Amino acid sequence: MGTISERSRQKGLLPKCKSYNSKAEVKPFKNRTKTYYRVHVGWDHDDKAVRFSTANEEEAKAIRNKALTAAECEDWGDQQTVAGVAASHEIRSAVVTLKKYGATIPEAVEWFTSWHDQIEEWLTLQESWERWLDYRKPHNEKTGKTGGREACSQSYYDSMKTTYLGPFVKIFGERKLVELTQKDFETWLFEHKKNVKPSQKIYHKMRLTAFLNWCAEKRFYSEHLQPLKKIKFGKDAIIEEDDFSRILRPEVVRSLLDYALESKKKIDWMTGIWMTIRLFCGIRSYEALRIKWGMVQHDGSVRFPAQRAKKGKSRYIVIPENAIPWLEEFFAKFSGEVKADKNAFIIQDVKAGGILSTGGQNQRWSDFKSAWITWCNENNREQQEILQNAMRDSFGSYGLIAIGQQETFRAMGEKDFNTFYNNYYNAATEYDAKSYFKLKPNQKPVEPRQMELPKNGKYFIEEDSKHEDKETVTKQIADEEPLEMTITMDRSALLELFPDLPDDFTGAYRPVGGATTYLVW
Repeated sequence: MGTISERSRQKGLLPKCKSYNSKAEVKPFKNRTKTYYRVHVGWDHDDKAVRFSTANEEEAKAIRNKALTAAECEDWGDQQTVAGVAASHEIRSAVVTLKKYGATIPEAVEWFTSWHDQIEEWLTLQESWERWLDYRKPHNEKTGKTGGREACSQSYYDSMKTTYLGPFVKIFGERKLVELTQKDFETWLFEHKKNVKPSQKIYHKMRLTAFLNWCAEKRFYSEHLQPLKKIKFGKDAIIEEDDFSRILRPEVVRSLLDYALESKKKIDWMTGIWMTIRLFCGIRSYEALRIKWGMVQHDGSVRFPAQRAKKGKSRYIVIPENAIPWLEEFFAKFSGEVKADKNAFIIQDVKAGGILSTGGQNQRWSDFKSAWITWCNENNREQQEILQNAMRDSFGSYGLIAIGQQETFRAMGEKDFNTFYNNYYNAATEYDAKSYFKLKPNQKPVEPRQMELPKNGKYFIEEDSKHEDKETVTKQIADEEPLEMTITMDRSALLELFPDLPDDFTGAYRPVGGATTYLVW
């Protein structure tokens, strides 16, 4: 068997061979009680096998990958070492970077060796993805088992696997990571994802970029290769349905909650709690799934810890006055023993126990809606199509009118003024907004209000014939720090929106074109 110097082994360098093994693989073996990993790298000049052994599996995999790359180079008739192959990529990266300066290859090499760290491993996309899955694996909330060394949230991990990166890897996984070009990413975004709206393609691009940046940090990709940087998207096609409000009508909300209360199924009661929290507090679906009995205070508030929130910032949610009776009704269906366990999740996976996954809630919600529609038809109750995110949109739109912008933003965990109006604001009347926050259980449903028609051929109704609701909704005031918002506009528009700001107000800002970004508190 060929020999390997200790120095080469310690540095993880590929042993020199006359030819390399194109079928190199990592094989574990035991020596007494310890497990080692061996790689058949290739053959020396005496045609003897050259093997590499180590107790570190990752080190063995790295050597295997280098051996495979070297064998591939031989197939191309290229006798470069793996280090040479990696260097050729790095030189190309440097040339691209210095192209505008008219740099020659020697100049690019000199620049690179002086200023740029070399890629340490030459991995396929599939191998890089497996590393990401291992590093970013979430902690297990059911068992308490620790996840990867860079654990992320379960929802982020799942979305990367099922929506953003997983499907991409299935198609391009066998390609070398550093060989993926702008054209490959364009093929993915514009052909494989042709039915995805441009506004959603942006999120795909963001996740792909985040993955490549992570690979660059781990030294198996180059930060100078930015194949996604120049990819741009047009505007979304016009969707006729988006011309009209997509929020839920108050009486539709009442019928949803009434059905959940009348149900005999425990999972429907949990869905009723999930709906109540989302409809009247505006929080995200997976945030509602992470609420424990001990997080709901007896004063009608929810202390939402940072580790359970999307943006990693804790917040204090005041449950509106009308929502408390709904929760009381649903909570009464659970035993005192269940409610006494402050560490138990309110909404649970009844089969496996513990927290319910987002996918599990999606299936539960789909089944609930089907049964609810049947119930509405049998009981002549109001219904409508429930579009994605309708609950959060409804709270944002009605809340802006009934409880004010600051309380609405606080409950939703939203700080950016522009994001709210671009994503969550829908047209709503003051009458419906007030009706929405007066919905309570055990009340008779209100007959659908028929819109009056203008008389004498006019289009608009006369002012004095309009219905005026004189009642007001008491605002809930939370005892916490004031809300911060980020607003981009010119100074005059800002002062017009917030007339009570002092004349010498500057805030924390930076110029953005002709406008300024202000941090308002």
